[in-house]
Amino acid sequence: MTAICTLCKTEKDEADFVKSKKSKNGLYSWCKSCSYKKKRIWIANNPEKHNSYQSAYDKKHYILNQDKIKQNVKNWAQKNPERVSQLAAKSKQRRKQRLSSVENERLSSKDHKELLSKLGLFDGQYFYCYVTGLKLDKKDLSFDHVVPLSKGGPNKRENLLPMNLKLNLSKQDKLLSEWEFSGKKMSDLVIADLKPTLSV
Repeated sequence: MTAICTLCKTEKDEADFVKSKKSKNGLYSWCKSCSYKKKRIWIANNPEKHNSYQSAYDKKHYILNQDKIKQNVKNWAQKNPERVSQLAAKSKQRRKQRLSSVENERLSSKDHKELLSKLGLFDGQYFYCYVTGLKLDKKDLSFDHVVPLSKGGPNKRENLLPMNLKLNLSKQDKLLSEWEFSGKKMSDLVIADLKPTLSV
């Protein structure tokens, strides 16, 4: 079967069209080539809308397929150990560059713990996640740059707060106001007493 594209007016094989349940012939009215060109033009003229739509799609796709995605990533990493090492080295180098470009201070473990104690995030034995307020075991403990290094956040005690590792991996280099996890706006969950301190 063939069809005529309503844009380029060219008769083409059905394989050159995207299938559509809404049309009588079961094919979209534009051929794939014209559809692609139109899409690229729209993206170029509407970058913010495109990024918003793409972000929403990516989040939905991940939530629906997260187990499969994680397994695929794990399988890829096992098959490509050298590439994994290269990516880890590049990530380490980028972090080093970011640290060299922001305000730094020599981090004393004792002084840091004193600050966290005042904030109610350390009780002398355990650290507590500044988002959930839950006690953190060693395997779940990480320290988050509240304002990411990539956005000019300082490598200083007041910008380094304990966070659950899984949440930290989700936050990546986002500001609290930009961060969502499992469909929730995470800035709304930050411990109430800390919100004035963090300007949330």
